[in-house]
Amino acid sequence: MAVDWSMASYGLTVRMLRSGSMVIADEHTIYLYDGKDVRQLFTGINLIRDIMVDRWDRLWVASYQGVYCFFNRCFINHTLTDENDIVRSITVDQTGRLVMGTLNGKVLVDGKVIDDNPEQFFAPSAARIGDHVYMAGNGDIASISNEQLH
Repeated sequence: MAVDWSMASYGLTVRMLRSGSMVIADEHTIYLYDGKDVRQLFTGINLIRDIMVDRWDRLWVASYQGVYCFFNRCFINHTLTDENDIVRSITVDQTGRLVMGTLNGKVLVDGKVIDDNPEQFFAPSAARIGDHVYMAGNGDIASISNEQLH
């Protein structure tokens, strides 16, 4: 399958699976590249902002209105209560809990809001180093550990 990436207005996000295959996302579609061919896994997602593969090799997708886990070919979702917000960054902490940062300045751990600062917004990326999760925001870096923002 030939793929035209020129329509990816927000760029592409790429993550690797344990098998060595790559998962590629534009703002609406997830693809799988196995080293030879690119195939579409699914499409129709509203504004993908980040993807993550967890330690169990499950694919998580951060998008408008929530985070979705593509597991056994169906979505288990963590939706936002604020319909005007967008999840922009996702990762897992040292214990496997899902940590999310939103456009409207919320930090959530497994769906529970641990910080809500409307002056903050989070970029579409997050990283875990040791027992801390780091997310780039509005001129600052948020550090989260043990369900606490530092």
